[in-house]
Amino acid sequence: MTEKITTAQEAVKKIFENLNLWRHLPKYQLERRADMFFGLYVKDIVENHFNIPEKLSEIIIPEFPLKKDGAISDVKLIWKAANGSNLNSVLSAPKDNQNPELRSVNVDYALFAKDGKTVYFVELKTEMDSINKQQIEYLAKARESNFNRLCEDIEKIKQGTKKLEKYECLQSLIKGIKTANKIEFKDDVEIKIVYIQPRAFTKSIQMPYKMPGEKPCSPFEYIYFSDICSWLEKQKGKFPKLFSKHLDQWKNKAGSTGLTTPSAQ
Repeated sequence: MTEKITTAQEAVKKIFENLNLWRHLPKYQLERRADMFFGLYVKDIVENHFNIPEKLSEIIIPEFPLKKDGAISDVKLIWKAANGSNLNSVLSAPKDNQNPELRSVNVDYALFAKDGKTVYFVELKTEMDSINKQQIEYLAKARESNFNRLCEDIEKIKQGTKKLEKYECLQSLIKGIKTANKIEFKDDVEIKIVYIQPRAFTKSIQMPYKMPGEKPCSPFEYIYFSDICSWLEKQKGKFPKLFSKHLDQWKNKAGSTGLTTPSAQ
């Protein structure tokens, strides 16, 4: 008989056990389930990495949209020059009869400095092989863009979607960040791209793409799971230690270590 879960602590422990087991399965995407735990700490993790304690807004925006033609200018030409082929076979077809010019890609988390001078676009990866060329390129392009222009693009995306109310909520959050911190985003706002990922690139696991004229990895900052584990271990309470324990296992490639299944009850 399966042991019944009667407390919140037991439930969280079981969730982590399931994640540890299920992440080894072919179609299971740990990233989509685990982001709820990373979301609890992403502000603190970024502040710790950049040594800027209490400098980021409490408001975090997940799945921040970037308009495709705004974030990826001349993407087909750049891709063809770098890879010897065009990008037509990679870009997906428009959905829900949406204007192709209004399609978007999303950044996992957007964080904002309280002084309005820096925006952090954070991408979470739980598998190294999920880091892809197309994403690297649109993030690099977004980094060189103007944040106010990206916000204007949100209005354009909104006009071509059926989810009007949700985009209005997004715009309200951005306005709330400005109001709460008494700031305006000027045209010289710095956009920093941050990858949270299991481990560093190596000779066997290389960054899949670099922008022309740049060294590999140079456009971005990287926070590794080991860095987060070290930080979590210093925090008070049982949950940070529990998260750290399981995150330490997620550093290893799924399927690369012996799989231990729960014993039958």
